[in-house]
Amino acid sequence: MQTKEASSSPYGSLLSPQHDNLEAQEYHTAGVESTEHPANSSMDFFVWLVVYLVLSSLGGGFGNSLEPVTILTFISYASVVQYFHHLYRNESCLDLRNKAWYWIVFWVFQALGFCLGFSSIFGDGALNVFITFCAGLLLWLLILTLVIVPYLQFEFYFPQNRWGVVVFAVLQTTVACSLVGNLLSTFVVPGNAVLDYLPLRQVAFFLGIYGVNFTAILMAIFIPYLAKKVPTIGVQRCLTIAQYFGGSLVVAFVVTGFLIQSQYLYQINGLDLVRPSIQVSCVNAQSIEFQTQDWYTLWNQTQSRIVQGDAIVLMTEEAMLLKNDAQVTAAMDLAQSIVQQTTLAKGALVGFTYVLFEPGATMGTNRFVLISSENGGTLLWNYAKSHPVPIVEYNITAGSPVLPTASSAYGKLGGAICFDLDFPQFIAQAGRAQVDLLLQPSWTWNAILTRHFEGDAVRAIENGFTLFRCSSDGESGIVDPYGKFLARQITGIDPLQPSVFILPLRSHVSTVFTYLGFVFEYLCIAVSAAVYLVLGTKAFAGWTWAVLLD
Repeated sequence: MQTKEASSSPYGSLLSPQHDNLEAQEYHTAGVESTEHPANSSMDFFVWLVVYLVLSSLGGGFGNSLEPVTILTFISYASVVQYFHHLYRNESCLDLRNKAWYWIVFWVFQALGFCLGFSSIFGDGALNVFITFCAGLLLWLLILTLVIVPYLQFEFYFPQNRWGVVVFAVLQTTVACSLVGNLLSTFVVPGNAVLDYLPLRQVAFFLGIYGVNFTAILMAIFIPYLAKKVPTIGVQRCLTIAQYFGGSLVVAFVVTGFLIQSQYLYQINGLDLVRPSIQVSCVNAQSIEFQTQDWYTLWNQTQSRIVQGDAIVLMTEEAMLLKNDAQVTAAMDLAQSIVQQTTLAKGALVGFTYVLFEPGATMGTNRFVLISSENGGTLLWNYAKSHPVPIVEYNITAGSPVLPTASSAYGKLGGAICFDLDFPQFIAQAGRAQVDLLLQPSWTWNAILTRHFEGDAVRAIENGFTLFRCSSDGESGIVDPYGKFLARQITGIDPLQPSVFILPLRSHVSTVFTYLGFVFEYLCIAVSAAVYLVLGTKAFAGWTWAVLLD
């Protein structure tokens, strides 16, 4: 049995070896006896530590990855928490100096897991793998310093608390979704790795990807957290917490489950669910130069699709590589000429894409132009990509952060290019504008195709629009406002192999997220700030420089 001094906290003092015995007294007056860890030998201690280390790293490598396995995402974060619970299980203080190697090894293993999961995110080759590993180091440095250390501090200072699990989920959501997500994109957040369970994905209808991520982290760490709290707050309190948590989760998933089925309730005849639909197509291409053979093939296929009755023909991202304004004008003239050949009563739309590099220029622009058949070929927008991909598009100048919209015979349209959809703050403009159909030309590469499409689908749920995505070297398809994939197809780069889909027309769906905006995100940020402030105040109240000089 531990001594009274050692059992006063699972972690002890972070900044000072001295102990305040008040919490220890409360601990024993609660009638809870401290217990020895089952693994009494150092060998058992290290074995379990390695198990948690490997599970967290491999779970991240195959869970929160380009080919995410949902259960491994949960196992990964459960193992992360359990690693540190185990590391400090019998300690009287949160010793960061003497256990530095445990932290460094953990940090490197998590970066390796990130690299395993996202090794081709920046392209092929050893250099890109190394860049991915460095990105993993940076990401996990943020998680260690801004999530795990504050969480452990919180558990030390307030051992009788029952909110540590929520604190961890809030801190992680703030760092992953707000700090990293708003600066670099939400592509790698764990919430994007658990989207194959539709009721969990549907949380985005209310709280966006921030709510999905928060719920996923909460589910992942709840059991190991509760197991740690049993010696401190007792079995009965832990059971009560489990009942409240489980009940809340069931209610939440019942609500989101009904929301998914709302368009079918109650036992509506299938004929009453038939919606007007249009035929749409993607013409796949990459960086085709002016008046080459591929140039003529690209435009001939676009013309063929319009003549065959497609209401919308959309090229994939950067279909053409143009070098001056004259070439851009030639492309514009072709699109206006082709779109007028439609025989549809409501007309047609042609969306073409190009990257423009002027002679001698080191920076270019990535553009998406939409032409309507109305009035002899009306220009609806000429949009420059607002969020170029870091590193990959180092030579692309970011466009205006204003999402283009336009009215059409097929509803209110919006447009964005590929990586733009990894920024919820940007795409939220579509929800506020009540866009019915969002058009997304895209260009993915290597293995990021499925992960990217799944993540982009969350924007449809958040903002209540139908998403029509055309991607070269990736996945193209259609997502309805409830996140259901109505069509999806892996597509290449050959203009001679267009992808044709049937797109049901439906009006914009009003979502809670559209009205609440980013209230939940801001709430997480505020709670995180309060936690940092409280912990900092308590820590520095007992600060001595001797802590660093010992």
